Amino acid sequence: MRHDDWKERISRRFDGELSADETKDVVTHLASCADCRAYAEDLKTLRHAIRDAAELDLDPSFAVSVVERARYQDARVDSWVAVERLARNAVMGLALTAAILLATLTALSPRESASEHMILSSVQDTTITGVLMKPDELTKSDVLLAVVTR
Repeated sequence: MRHDDWKERISRRFDGELSADETKDVVTHLASCADCRAYAEDLKTLRHAIRDAAELDLDPSFAVSVVERARYQDARVDSWVAVERLARNAVMGLALTAAILLATLTALSPRESASEHMILSSVQDTTITGVLMKPDELTKSDVLLAVVTR
């Protein structure tokens, strides 16, 4: 028989659910198995602890204090629910504001006209491009002027 089976039988013995023959088998096994003896001792200790706890005399106000404590905990949870809702709404508002701002800035940003794009992209003269396209000195308007006046 496996250890788990013996442990189940030992537990059933403490609950008074074994026949006389089964009880005799458990007692015989306990005499030869240290692990099961330790398990039986643990069950015995647990059984006494439960029995001793049942004999405690509690103050009549104990139940009232438990209920008050539970109400206090519920109130704390409810207050955090409100904070969480406020934070969620604030984040959603900020995200919406950012999206509107980005869309507005995108719509208002200056764009290169099609004619400027065609003229600038058609510049093939490498000498003019090399001279005029120094990154720190010229703008697109300067290049456009150079191409048009060429």
